[in-house]
Parts: sequence; structure tokens; C-alpha cells
Amino acid sequence: DQAARENILAQREKILERYTWEKHTDRLLKLIDHVIEKNA
Repeated sequence: DQAARENILAQREKILERYTWEKHTDRLLKLIDHVIEKNA
């Protein structure tokens, strides 16, 4: 069914976006920690 397939695709896209964003945030936090340690 077409609507169900589009719904699944939308869900997958949302999850993918969140996953990418979380990975990005994780990297950013590590970078910030690194800078703080260097300045300490």
C-alpha cells in the first residue's frame, strides 16, 4: 500500500536525521572537551 510505504520512508528519514545529528553532537562534545583540557 502506497501510503504505508511513504510513511515508512518518512520514518526512516527522520531516524537517519536524528542519528546523524546525534553523531555530530557527540563529535562536537568531544571537541569541546579537548579544547577545555588544553586550556586547563
